[in-house]
Amino acid sequence: MDVFHSSPWVPPEWIAAHGFQPRGAWCSPRLDLPSAALAEGVCAFAGGVLRLAEAHPEAGIVLTTHCDQLRRGFDALNDATGKRTFLFNLPATWQTPTARRLYQSELERLGRFLVKLGGTPPDRLRLEQVCRAYDQARRHLRAAAETCSGRRLMELFANFHWTGEAKPCSETESGTDGVPLALVGGPLPPSHWGLLELIEAAGGRIVLDGTEAGERSLLPQIRLE
Repeated sequence: MDVFHSSPWVPPEWIAAHGFQPRGAWCSPRLDLPSAALAEGVCAFAGGVLRLAEAHPEAGIVLTTHCDQLRRGFDALNDATGKRTFLFNLPATWQTPTARRLYQSELERLGRFLVKLGGTPPDRLRLEQVCRAYDQARRHLRAAAETCSGRRLMELFANFHWTGEAKPCSETESGTDGVPLALVGGPLPPSHWGLLELIEAAGGRIVLDGTEAGERSLLPQIRLE
């Protein structure tokens, strides 16, 4: 069973350890955000995620509070889907003991939701195995960031957030020509990847992908206590 989640900061290994396939909603091939004007005040990404959830009534849905529109979207989805929708209270910071305690308690609450959805609570060995596999995949992606072009790196990240696997980078050298750029911002769905090619065609070279689903989406290693 698929479980769509709206933020890379919800650990996909926690979802996978309960027996589900985590799917980063921003990587869905069906998340085609229109360029035309939407209804006033509606975030294109939030609207796309809600439509994706409605199109997959068989899947679990995990939204987070890091986006106010997604938080409000949860209210609308919850009225219609109820038991298959979960709102994860994501702390705005991670440096404080209070934030870490909140994050841990939300993971525990998410675990109870996944069990109600039909999942199985993982034992220590199962959790260690899944966490180790995801950590290894993230290490491969960090290494790929040193050699891959912006477009190819985005494809590798998207594949990881969609399948949990890290494909190798087929490029051997990203090159040193072009103006080095850092790309920052929110999630960049597949329908908008052409922007990366335009940047590179214009003489830019993306040396840091700081979008929401880019390099900063690679969570640090989870420590099991």
